[in-house]
Amino acid sequence: MILYKHHTSKLLLQIAFTIALLSSHSRGQELFDLGYRLQSDSQFRESFLSSYGINAENEPPITELESVILQKVAEMFKVNTAYAQTMLESLVSENTKTSATFNYLLANLYFENEEYLLAETEYQKAIEKFPSFQRAWKNLGVLLMRGDDIEKSMQAFSKSVSLGDTSAGTLGRLAYCHFLLGNFLSSEAAYTQAILHDPENPQWLEGKVQVFMESGRFEEAALMLDELIRRYPTSKIYWLAQSNAFLALSQNEQAARNIELIRGMGAAGTDELNQLGRLYASLGLGSLTYRTFSELVEKEPNSATLSIVEAAIALQEKGDNTTAKELVSLLEPDEENIPEQIAQSYFRLKASLAKDSGDLDSAIEFWTEALNRDPLNGEYLLRLASLQIEKGNKAQAYLFAERAQLDEGSRFTALLLQSKLLVEDRRFDDAQVTLGKALQIRSSESLQNLYTRVVEASAQLR
Repeated sequence: MILYKHHTSKLLLQIAFTIALLSSHSRGQELFDLGYRLQSDSQFRESFLSSYGINAENEPPITELESVILQKVAEMFKVNTAYAQTMLESLVSENTKTSATFNYLLANLYFENEEYLLAETEYQKAIEKFPSFQRAWKNLGVLLMRGDDIEKSMQAFSKSVSLGDTSAGTLGRLAYCHFLLGNFLSSEAAYTQAILHDPENPQWLEGKVQVFMESGRFEEAALMLDELIRRYPTSKIYWLAQSNAFLALSQNEQAARNIELIRGMGAAGTDELNQLGRLYASLGLGSLTYRTFSELVEKEPNSATLSIVEAAIALQEKGDNTTAKELVSLLEPDEENIPEQIAQSYFRLKASLAKDSGDLDSAIEFWTEALNRDPLNGEYLLRLASLQIEKGNKAQAYLFAERAQLDEGSRFTALLLQSKLLVEDRRFDDAQVTLGKALQIRSSESLQNLYTRVVEASAQLR
């Protein structure tokens, strides 16, 4: 029965270890920090600021007088932007029928001066006056995206595209909005268009990678990252992203290869070494696991305690006790400073390794250390009971089993262990009581037969 409980805890550890591998490089929405980069893109900003001019297509009409005024405003932009702003404010406030172009130019000035609410108001006025004002829709989309109003930003960019805007900047931002809204097919389509119009910009390829990762299309993500890696072979982020895709595909060897290449470039930090050590442990590569974590501990002594413990457990499960002990030895010099949330797993591991090597006294010592941190843990108490039985201390084992009954999950196993000890001591009356309690928890034919035999043995002694 103890083995059943141990198997469950082993399974949980394996699941936790797998989850840790998958989560160490999250496939979340900001894999490449595109949101920030889209808003700080200097090339796009230059394009945005140049939109003070006039485009013939999808532009509001202007009268001859407005054209003259516009020329003067344009000249004023070059020498005194503040005065140009005052001129525009006066024009749009005095005459609501002025061309939407003036509202648009004023909105651009407000935007540039970080007066975002005023800018949005003027863009909206420009669009109300001239609904097919393409540049106003685009700039409104940029403004709304900056304010995290992604739904409305997406609508503004979509309108700009429908009015003929085929610039990669607009398409890429539309794609990003769709991505944030979970519209992965639309996002992919828009990124593809952005790539066609601006094939040299890696941001659009990165965007498609994010779409593939978030929608579970990991093979396509890995292939697209191959292209980015060919273009930028020394870019650490692309190697890591592809490693993450390989992990999601359960291709741990490929994932480890990528991180090992980063290590070879001298670009591996503590996070990468931590990840690499975990991967090697999952693959059962003991010597590489130890080498990696040894390097990590030398660089940053307290950066990988949990990973080392979990890697040692994974290797022990694969039968590599030698490397598991070597990994534990990396932590022993600083054992007193092991965080409490890790300490139980650490001492469980040490106890298990000691037991496997036949050192019962050390195993008892380490299980006791774990128990001190969780005094009502039934598994720890049953482990200690079993070790005391091996040492011939049945009375001590009985007491541990009795304490284990306080843990509901261990109560049945503890009662069976007590019954076994009582039967061995020919205390059949007491064994009858403990077996009766066990039957109330979980009944089976074999247990009922055992109970009957104990009752018969008890009767024979009378």
